[in-house]
Order: sequence, then structure tokens, then C-alpha cells
Amino acid sequence: MKTIEKLIDNFNASWTTGDYVTFEKCLHDDVIFMSPDFKQSIIGKKACTESIQQYNKIAETKHFEVTNSQIFQWGSTANVIMDYYIEYRLNDTDHKENGKESWTIKLDSLQWKVLWRALLENNKIT
Repeated sequence: MKTIEKLIDNFNASWTTGDYVTFEKCLHDDVIFMSPDFKQSIIGKKACTESIQQYNKIAETKHFEVTNSQIFQWGSTANVIMDYYIEYRLNDTDHKENGKESWTIKLDSLQWKVLWRALLENNKIT
């Protein structure tokens, strides 16, 4: 489980700081990011990295913290359910939110990698 926790830490530290080299190392080649409404998907490591780069161009993440995570593992596959708190600035407006993500991860060449990611819940704090 320690290596899965390290993946969670590396993934979140890299996207929030713009370390796209480390971010890509966290992704499986066939990764899929689902839109919050589950109607669209971003497929592939390059496209998913570009989506994070686009977010970082228009928003400034001021704080991101995983507040709880659950890991369910079946051999070389696992599911991560993660609660988080985020503060960011977008369009000259500050936002604070609590959210929940789900990841499917896979052991690939002795490293855990994100294979599927979806935002399940996003609640604005006023």
C-alpha cells in the first residue's frame, strides 16, 4: 500500500506544481480521464497531461490536500477513492471546494500507474 500512497502523493504534487514530467510518469499509456458528467473522456497520456496543463494555464491552485483515501487492491489492479479539499483562483475569483475522485490503477513494470480517473463529487464552499 505504501507504493500506492506514493503514487497518490506524486500525482497530486506534480499537477499542482506543474511538474509534468513526474505527472506523466504517474499515468498508464492508455489512461482515461472522465469528465465530471461522464459524457466525455480524455484518452491517452499525452491528452490527459495537456488537460492538466490547460487547467494550470487558466487557474492558480493555491492549496490542495487529500483529506481521506481508501485503497482497494486485487493483485495488480486497485481502486482509489479520494476525498480532497482545494482552493484555487479562476477568472479573478477565488474558489474553495471539497471533492471526491475515483481512480483505477494498475501495476505496470513494477510501478503503480493511473489507468482511469473520474471526479465523482465537487462541492463549493461559500
